[in-house]
Amino acid sequence: MSGHAEAMTERLPTLYRDGDLVRGLAEVIGLQLEILDSEARIVQRAHWFDATVERAEAAALGALLGIGAEPWQTLGEYRAWFHALRTARVRDGAVTGAALRRFVTMFAEAFERTNRLEALGPFDAWPPAAVRRGHAFVENPPTSNAARFGGDAAEPLTRQAVTNTGLDAADASILFTGTAVGEYVPVIVNLTTGEALVYLDAVGVGQRLWVYAGDDHTVTAELEQADVTHRMRHVRRVTPGTAWTTDDIGAETRALRLPPGDNDLWFLPVAHFDSPGLDRVLLALADLDLHQGRWDATTFDHALFYQDPGVVIDLTWTETAPAQVRLDLDAGTLLNDSGDTDAALLARAELDTSLGLGVRSLAAAGVRAEVRLRPLHDSQRQLDHLVFVSGRQVSEAGTVGIDRLRDAGGVYGVTGYGDSTYQ
Repeated sequence: MSGHAEAMTERLPTLYRDGDLVRGLAEVIGLQLEILDSEARIVQRAHWFDATVERAEAAALGALLGIGAEPWQTLGEYRAWFHALRTARVRDGAVTGAALRRFVTMFAEAFERTNRLEALGPFDAWPPAAVRRGHAFVENPPTSNAARFGGDAAEPLTRQAVTNTGLDAADASILFTGTAVGEYVPVIVNLTTGEALVYLDAVGVGQRLWVYAGDDHTVTAELEQADVTHRMRHVRRVTPGTAWTTDDIGAETRALRLPPGDNDLWFLPVAHFDSPGLDRVLLALADLDLHQGRWDATTFDHALFYQDPGVVIDLTWTETAPAQVRLDLDAGTLLNDSGDTDAALLARAELDTSLGLGVRSLAAAGVRAEVRLRPLHDSQRQLDHLVFVSGRQVSEAGTVGIDRLRDAGGVYGVTGYGDSTYQ
C-alpha cells in the first residue's frame, strides 16, 4: 500500500479500515496523489538552477538575469557560464579589470571540471603586461603597424602621410631595399616634428639597410651583415629649403619619432661631404615646392629631371592601442582522458570561443576586449643572406647533340672568329 493510501486508511474507523473495498478505493486515490507529488517535485526542481536536469529549464531561469545559453553549451558548461558572469557583474561591477579576471578564472576552472580536461595553467597571478609564460592582463596592449613609403618604390622628393593610431608617440624602424639603380645618402624627414634620419652612404642594388629603433629611443643600423650605425645621423631641426648645420645634428642617433595622428614624411637624397652619390643627390636642401618633373604637372622652375626610384622603404612601429584590453592565457598543454583527444580539442575550441564572448559582454562600451589562448611556441628569428661559400666557377658547354659552341659569345681559344660575338 502506498504512503498516501496508508495515511488515509489510518484515519478511518476500525470497521472500515480493514475492508478490502475501502482499501482498494484508498489505493486508487493514493496513486493519484503520488503522481501529483511527482509532478510537483519536477516543477520544483525546474525552479532550482543547480538542481534541474534540463538545459532548457536552466536557460529559462538564466534568461531572467539576461544570461542566456549559447547553442554549443551543455548543461554543465552553461551552469559554469552563468555563475561566472553573474558573479563578475554583481561582485566586481562587470566592466572592471577585476570582473574580467574573475569571470575568466571561474568559468575556465568550472569548464575544465565539467569536461574532465586541463587546457589552461593555474590562475595564481595576473601580471599587468605581456609575458612569455603564464597568464597576463594587458591594458592598452602594444600592436604592430607598418606602411610602405611611396608605394612600390620611393622616388626622391616623395611625401606621404603615415598615421600612428596609438595613444603615445612611437619610434619607427625602417628597412631600405635598393632597387635596380640603388640610392645614395637617403634622408627621411618627419615634417610634423621637424626631425630627420640620414644615412651617409649608399644602399646598393639589392642591398638591404635595416634601421632598428631600440627601447632607449636610439637606433642601430645594419647593411646586410655589416654594422653601419656610425654612418647614421639624427637631425633635430629641419627647415625645407634651408641647409641644416652641425648644431642641428644630435649627439646620439635617435629614432624617427611618430606622434599620435598623421605624420607628414618626406624622402630625398641630400649631398654630404665625403659621401657618394654625385649624380644622384641634391646639392642643396630642397623646399616643399620642388618635385620630380612631369609634363603638365610641375612648374618649370620647381622641377627636377625625373629620377627613377632607387629604393623601397618600409616602416614599422609599435603602437599603444587605445580603449583595448587583452587577456593572454597560457594554453601550451592539453591534458585529457586517454582516447578522448578529438573531444578535448573540440572542448578547447569551445572554451576559447566562450571566454572571448563572455569578456566582450562584460567590457565597457567602446572598449575592445579579447582573450588570446597562447599555444606552446618558440621562435628563432634570423635574416637570410645570399653568400658564396667558395669562388664561382663558370663553365661553358654546347647543347647536347652538336660538336661546337653556338655563336652566343666569344671564348678565347674555343670559338672561331666567325662564330663569336662580343658581349
